[in-house]
Amino acid sequence: MTSAAGKTAPLGTPLEVRARIMTLGWPSMAAWANAHGYQPATARLAMRTWGLRTDRVPHGGLARAVVRDLRATMEQGITPSDLRPTV
Repeated sequence: MTSAAGKTAPLGTPLEVRARIMTLGWPSMAAWANAHGYQPATARLAMRTWGLRTDRVPHGGLARAVVRDLRATMEQGITPSDLRPTV
């Protein structure tokens, strides 16, 4: 969520983010990352680096996409069964 001034609401601490992801049915952060097409290490780094930042959005496109998808997952309650496998 971004306000008019460009500030964002924090995702939370890494522990809070993992807990929210797991309550939605994701077995782990790595499973969430793989399902969304990200490397698990990239998703963890973006979460640790940008999870509590409120002053700006991530600089890089990949980190910005990870944070955007994490935020959407938590706000919209996206579960593993909501994602269709791409074949």
